Amino acid sequence: MDVESAFRLTPVRKEDWHLLGYFFDNEYHFDIVFPFGLRSSPAIFNRLSEFVKWLLIHNGPTID
Repeated sequence: MDVESAFRLTPVRKEDWHLLGYFFDNEYHFDIVFPFGLRSSPAIFNRLSEFVKWLLIHNGPTID
């Protein structure tokens, strides 16, 4: 799995968008998904992926 791409698929809460803003080329830009390189991205992504794993184990498809 390409972790950099996985971060870019993980949304940021709308009320936190302003925390990920930057000024470039005379315009303001805001990340609405996790940027690669953000210090907290790996830990938060790990918690999210562990939750998805738990969901699949407990509620995922079964083979009878």
